[in-house]
Amino acid sequence: RSLRVVAQLSSLTDDLVELARLDSSAVPLKRAPGSIDEIVAAAVGEAARRANEKGIRLIGSGSPRVAPLPIAEEAINRVLQNLLDNAIRHTGEGGEIQVEVQDRNGSVEVSVQDNGEGIPPEQLPHIFERFYRGEQSRSRVGMGAGGVGLGLAIAKELVEAHGGRIWAESMPSRGTRISFALPRNETGAR
Repeated sequence: RSLRVVAQLSSLTDDLVELARLDSSAVPLKRAPGSIDEIVAAAVGEAARRANEKGIRLIGSGSPRVAPLPIAEEAINRVLQNLLDNAIRHTGEGGEIQVEVQDRNGSVEVSVQDNGEGIPPEQLPHIFERFYRGEQSRSRVGMGAGGVGLGLAIAKELVEAHGGRIWAESMPSRGTRISFALPRNETGAR
């Protein structure tokens, strides 16, 4: 138990340091042409064990026609891991999570769709706020059960640092779809 608490505190510290770094913009993201399909494949591969342990089917599908775009691969992998962690946490046994990549209107859009518990409409506008946790997460015991509400805030900061945007759609008991779009050029990125 004490090792789990130490790991949770270490993860929390890492998240807070990441947010402070993003706030200060002191260290700009190092972007280079990268394959979003390879990042999605790696993120899905990393999350597959956790999904399998919960009896969740995880499907990743890219678009081989998506050309490389200027990204900080480690940052986008972190975004995907945060989205997949949330989807796995809020999808029950027998559920499904699908990751899709599409080239749209001068940007690349990545979506993580689950058929889990969904998010109530009144909570949806707040999910990207720091330390925000929906009522269901708050009622859980311990930091490990629902996190501390930083994963989606970090995802938002990293996507916006690329000049992109992130949004969510959800219906209670029907699932959640969180998507982000990254521009093909570096305009607006920091």
